Amino acid sequence: PGCGKDTLVAALATEYGMFLQALQGAEIESKWVGATEEIMRESFRMAQRNQPSIWFVNEADALFPPRGTHYSEYKNGYISQFNVLVNGIEDTSGVFVIIATNRIDRIDPAVIRMGRVTDKIFIPRPKSREAASAILRVYFERHPVSEKEGDPKEAVERWIAQILDRLLPKKASAHLFTAFHRDGGEEKFYFSHFISGSLLEGIVDLVALRAAKRLSR
Repeated sequence: PGCGKDTLVAALATEYGMFLQALQGAEIESKWVGATEEIMRESFRMAQRNQPSIWFVNEADALFPPRGTHYSEYKNGYISQFNVLVNGIEDTSGVFVIIATNRIDRIDPAVIRMGRVTDKIFIPRPKSREAASAILRVYFERHPVSEKEGDPKEAVERWIAQILDRLLPKKASAHLFTAFHRDGGEEKFYFSHFISGSLLEGIVDLVALRAAKRLSR
């Protein structure tokens, strides 16, 4: 979460001058039978009419859960509709289909099989200080820095260092829990094991909110 999947798709469309037609999985679900499938068809037709184009389905796990599971129930029709659209019975040579999810294990295998979603790109959590710093800089750019903090760039770098000094070290204050294995081994987990783009974004937003409150006094 928060690692820039949406941004990558938008950048891809911009770089190659392609029309971007995007669907948000959870937003297009309807209580009316057949309505969600109709939204999918109309969206795909829009992409076909504006080739070259990208048809982007975000949060795909909300639409295409594995069939036969308790949380698929009425969503089997969504899966069938997706498969029909991307099977290429009609000419879809100018439409590039991209789906994004944080839970690939919650997507029906038929959706992501070879020929439908052929290439799979995994974007990992930021595991190094450099990667986490780069993400924090992106989110700090969204907020103005008060003149009271001095040079804006130096202030941002100072805050980034303070944040990562708290998050990354594997020390007692950053310890979350210990997992005990059946074979008798154990593994300690720290904040650094769970860092994501969305977590770093939340920290920056919290810093900005507290700064705004402090300056408004």
